[in-house]
Amino acid sequence: AALGAALGVCASALEASLGPFEAVLRATVPDCRGAQAEERWLPAFFASMAWLAVCSLGVCLTADQLSIDFAIPAAVIGLTIAAAGTSFANLVSSLIEARRGKVGMAVANALGSNVQNVFIALGIPWAAYTLLSGGEPLLMSAAGVGDGVRVMLGSLAVFVVATASADFTVSRALAKGALVAYGGYLVYTCAPLMLA
Repeated sequence: AALGAALGVCASALEASLGPFEAVLRATVPDCRGAQAEERWLPAFFASMAWLAVCSLGVCLTADQLSIDFAIPAAVIGLTIAAAGTSFANLVSSLIEARRGKVGMAVANALGSNVQNVFIALGIPWAAYTLLSGGEPLLMSAAGVGDGVRVMLGSLAVFVVATASADFTVSRALAKGALVAYGGYLVYTCAPLMLA
């Protein structure tokens, strides 16, 4: 009972602290509900993308500062704090849709957000850099990219096979297994960086 009360107080405090942000979002992002909603989809999408860019910049600047202040390798910050920060909204919206019984929407949200991350969140800044630098390519270290892609493809394959074999349902055991696998992945990738 005490834990429930404490969580309730935390939720109320969080809700109150988000009030100003919600007011700004309501004022700048068109509401796509009600009559003539279709006319507002495109402006709402672009306004949402603009806010996503602003918030992502904040996450990146904060992650960089944490890396400097606590001498944590940038890759570890990226794999943990930045990854969790950028995925939290997807987690919440997927949970909401799943609880409404719209499981397809929850899965589409998870997959769609990753496609958007790759093609828009990475593609647009890289294209902008190339255009602004007179066509010079963006040089960056590709160390670990191949491993990351293989892990993503492998985890997706395991998830699809596991859910397909269970008539496309996600059991608690599968969900717990996914969390354990993610924890193992973090330890596997972050431990060598922290020890270096």
